[in-house]
Amino acid sequence: MAALLAKLVGAAHSPIGIDAGARHVKAVQLRRVSGGRWAVAAAASLPRTIAAPAMAKAETNPVHVTTPLTGSEVRRLSAALRRQGFTGDEVVVAVPSSRLLTCTLELPPRSSNAPVDQIARTEFARTHKLPADPPAFEFAHWDLPAPARAGRSTQAMTVGCTHPDADAVLQPFEEDGLAVVALDVESWALARACAPLLAEPGRVTALLDLGWNAWRLVVVHHAGVCYTRLLTDAALRHLHNALAQQLGLDAEVTRHVLEDVSLWNATRDGQGDEDDPAGVSSPAPVSQTSGTAADVRRIVSAHFETMVAELRTSFSYVAHQYPDAPLQSLLITGGGAAIPGVAEYLETALGIAARTASPADVLPCSPSIPTTPSHMTALGLALYSET
Repeated sequence: MAALLAKLVGAAHSPIGIDAGARHVKAVQLRRVSGGRWAVAAAASLPRTIAAPAMAKAETNPVHVTTPLTGSEVRRLSAALRRQGFTGDEVVVAVPSSRLLTCTLELPPRSSNAPVDQIARTEFARTHKLPADPPAFEFAHWDLPAPARAGRSTQAMTVGCTHPDADAVLQPFEEDGLAVVALDVESWALARACAPLLAEPGRVTALLDLGWNAWRLVVVHHAGVCYTRLLTDAALRHLHNALAQQLGLDAEVTRHVLEDVSLWNATRDGQGDEDDPAGVSSPAPVSQTSGTAADVRRIVSAHFETMVAELRTSFSYVAHQYPDAPLQSLLITGGGAAIPGVAEYLETALGIAARTASPADVLPCSPSIPTTPSHMTALGLALYSET
């Protein structure tokens, strides 16, 4: 957001990127190494202590995919960061999905010499019924790549939040003495973190963050975010609930069975067959695994099969917009990326190359620093100064 931009070029450490998820707060900080490059200096993941009513609201209302941290959560986070080797008091946070306003606008071409930025701000205010003069919101926009059937106008994606909503995010940090140097957008943070893994120019990369309250799909073309979608029906909580209800598993057992590789990949002695070379399109025979394992794999597969149809719909739209830019790869992040075999499954189901992405895949990272695919948005926030 314009009022909070900060460039920290040459700093020994980056700001701390803080990603407030539905159930965990992830934090990442970077340090400069030889050649001025970044390396991961510290990473953490802490359970959220949000009050039960607020958590219930976040889990039942698709609008409340994520909610701002409370004062007590920030105080607990701040103390944990000091214990775990983080440096300084500067942080970068994202506008929670529950507070982010978005829309796509048709604007005059840049060549028209029209006041495009002012028009974008005015149209954003009109779309969301906000006062425009003086503006009561923070706002950013960027031009989208021209679609194949583009007219004379310019398409732009816009994001913003109201000043009260921005204050709700910022105030707990300021009260604890932490300096928020930027208020960012989760989709851009994810794209920034995955930049070294993006497809070559002229091709499209899809990023899929598998979160507790939603899957977040971000499509990147020409190094910019050109499409986003929240898939709340794909939320991991639905999968956990299905396992709990159908198999009688408690929350801790459910988490463990989803992380057991034998419950996802076929157990055909490590081999697929001629019709299923990846060994992921159907459960392993019950004779080769326990009944519970087979049931888990059936429930997990059913959940993902439903969501694959939604992903195909989104990819079809992107292909219609940019037929000359084929979708080259899918990068998978978030807590759901810990489910073994998820990349292989989606690669087979969607017919595109897929892999999980972790901070260690894009930056030097000591094995002693516990990073996972769920840290990628926090990494992108820490990289804000590279924008």
